[in-house]
Parts: sequence; structure tokens; C-alpha cells
Amino acid sequence: MQILPSALRNYSYQTSDEFITVAVANGSVTIQLQAEQVRRIALLALPYLPMHIQFIDLSDTEIKQFLTQFDLYYRRGGG
Repeated sequence: MQILPSALRNYSYQTSDEFITVAVANGSVTIQLQAEQVRRIALLALPYLPMHIQFIDLSDTEIKQFLTQFDLYYRRGGG
């Protein structure tokens, strides 16, 4: 969640306990957060946050543009 403001810096968004709603062009993106989990590899423990992303009234180009920016920040952050 600390990376979220940077990942969505070009978009207007609202957060609640379980959902993040992002205004994109003439549509929106809804991100439903799930409980944080931990992936274990030997002695290494890597926390991750599963999520479900729904695109509403967006073109393929708008979806790709959103995901490119969102994914870039979360990969950089180790998510």
C-alpha cells in the first residue's frame, strides 16, 4: 500500500478497506484487495498482497497503459 500513491500518480482514486477505485479516461478500474500472504522459499519469507483487478468501460489501449504504469511501480517495489 505504500507504493500505491506513486503507482497511481496520474489518476484520481479512492480507497476503502477492501477496494481501490481508480478513474481512468471515461471508465474506471476497481482493485479488490485480499489478505496479505507470505511466500516462503527455504528461510526466505516474501510478503505479497493478492488482488483482483476489474476494468470498466476501458479500451485495450487504456488497459495496457494503466497496467504498464501500475506493474512498473509494483515490480520495482518487489510486489
